[in-house]
Amino acid sequence: MVWTEIIDNATGEMGVNDPKEETKSSTTTTSQSEAANAVSQLDHMCALDIASKASFIRLSGIICTIGPASVEIPMIEKMIETGMNVARLNFSHGSHEYHKKTVDNVRAAVTNYSKRIGMHAPVAIPLVSKAM
Repeated sequence: MVWTEIIDNATGEMGVNDPKEETKSSTTTTSQSEAANAVSQLDHMCALDIASKASFIRLSGIICTIGPASVEIPMIEKMIETGMNVARLNFSHGSHEYHKKTVDNVRAAVTNYSKRIGMHAPVAIPLVSKAM
């Protein structure tokens, strides 16, 4: 389950957008319910509504390794905008100071992008210490 956070532009406060509070009249739920309850693959395919609105939740993650070409805040913001969920740092290369600056840049880019879109954009930062 993906929990999104909404940022109130007037106050700057964050609140959780609880999907349980959404009504059952969501276009994805109601328009595809007949297909979801089909008894065979053929019935399922025939019942799909191709004109329905697509689900807004992407169920896969995009992992990007941050390096010298992508360490600046504007570039990281572009990467988040195009779908990055995980900013991977390879500790096999670079100094601890370089990686601290990179983590700070990722956090700043997440803050800037989240304020711009009006909701929190979660980005994980794993630290890889061994080459794969």
